[in-house]
Amino acid sequence: MKKNLIILLIAQCFILNSFSQKTVYYLSEMMTVGCNGANPLTDLTKKITISFNAPNAFLSFGSLNCKFEEECSNFGSLNSATGGILYMNGDLDIGFISEKNEKILLIRKDDGAYKIAGVANINKAVSGSVSEETANYQNELKNFETLLNSQLQAQKTRELNALTAADSTNTFLDKQQILKDSRGMSGIYYSTFPIKLSLPNTYAKKFLVNYDESGKNPVLYINSQYAYETTDQSKFVKRASFWLDGYWRNVLSKTAVFATSEADNVDNDKYEFFTHSETKDLQGNSIFGDDWLTNFDGNIYEAEPGILFIVGSFQDTKSFSEDLARAKKYGVIAILYKAEKAAAVKKYTNDVAWDKVNEMDIKIESAGNATTENLPAETFKDPKINAEALTFAKDYAAKNHPKEQVQYTYIAGNDWNIVRDKNSGEIIKRTLRIIVVVKIGTQCAFENGSISQNYDGANYGRSTYGGSGAPVYFDCKNLNQYK
Repeated sequence: MKKNLIILLIAQCFILNSFSQKTVYYLSEMMTVGCNGANPLTDLTKKITISFNAPNAFLSFGSLNCKFEEECSNFGSLNSATGGILYMNGDLDIGFISEKNEKILLIRKDDGAYKIAGVANINKAVSGSVSEETANYQNELKNFETLLNSQLQAQKTRELNALTAADSTNTFLDKQQILKDSRGMSGIYYSTFPIKLSLPNTYAKKFLVNYDESGKNPVLYINSQYAYETTDQSKFVKRASFWLDGYWRNVLSKTAVFATSEADNVDNDKYEFFTHSETKDLQGNSIFGDDWLTNFDGNIYEAEPGILFIVGSFQDTKSFSEDLARAKKYGVIAILYKAEKAAAVKKYTNDVAWDKVNEMDIKIESAGNATTENLPAETFKDPKINAEALTFAKDYAAKNHPKEQVQYTYIAGNDWNIVRDKNSGEIIKRTLRIIVVVKIGTQCAFENGSISQNYDGANYGRSTYGGSGAPVYFDCKNLNQYK
């Protein structure tokens, strides 16, 4: 028995080693290793070593001065014609392209650009040149940042899809109440990519959407299975909600476009998804920054029956200075769809989805331009708050809506709205509704805004501004009604 056990252990070691066996590749010309402060004459190598251990690989090369050892992730196919598979390290500055595990092209980031630093082959007698391979991969190298980002997103989605497999097939939500509504919006929806919930390592792709028309203002609720937890707080994520206020209802009746803004629900930010940031290179060019998490604290649109778009916080086209091209490049739209729309939803690539959002925004704005609303009534005066609000509104418009000219602000809230912690009941802050009166070209409009003041247990702090909402147009003869 002991002898058999020893044989079994030896066999297991042999199998493990065979899966991660080191392979030496010979460079066609000397390559600089890049050791800090090293003598250039000795900081050279003629070979690199790679251990393939699916799906990743371990890259090693060095000189007399130092040694680089990098664990690299498989980023998938880079060039179908050559069969090149891309592997990159965690910092995305060193990696390699493997062509059928026989030829290796070492990739390094140098002065912000990705370059082929060396060509190596498993057969020492086979030659190759950096210039020739650079020409073969010129298109990939030119768009390497974009390719990396695309591959990273695909890899991330694959990993998250694995985490949400159980959620997608869970039938719990199917057994909950689905409301009947005039638009047929309520029902079970699936997201095209996983949505991160405010629980450790928890993602969801299946949601119950209920459009509740029973109150004065219709509300659209989005529930994950975790919204129904009743006993364990650590497993509870409150539903997200969006409301259809008077302005949007007016637009809806004229354009048959459903769109609504976030319902002042702090729980909407517990539904998150990845998007991209924009930064500048040394030349001032716009490039991708780090990915970040946006959330459902934004606008929701019905692209067509059974398909919903959620444009996350700071993700609308106005946040991109109304630049649709930049929104397409850096923004991501969360898409929910009913099962019967699984084929139809595939047409909504990120670019097509942004085009649809832009189309609906134009319809909404056109309908808004055509309406004549009354200014909301002023409720009380507070010169200090009003002065702060005017400064905030002008700064906000200058940065986000340069075509708007702020005329004045006034208070339309009946009183301060006290916001409390949902668990302890302690006061967190207070908010006050502000109306911002603007001119857009020759037209007059008002926008809803808000002032907030955090509470430290004894006093309320300095005022902060919550931003301005969509413009609601009114007759310019009433422009100075509350000035």
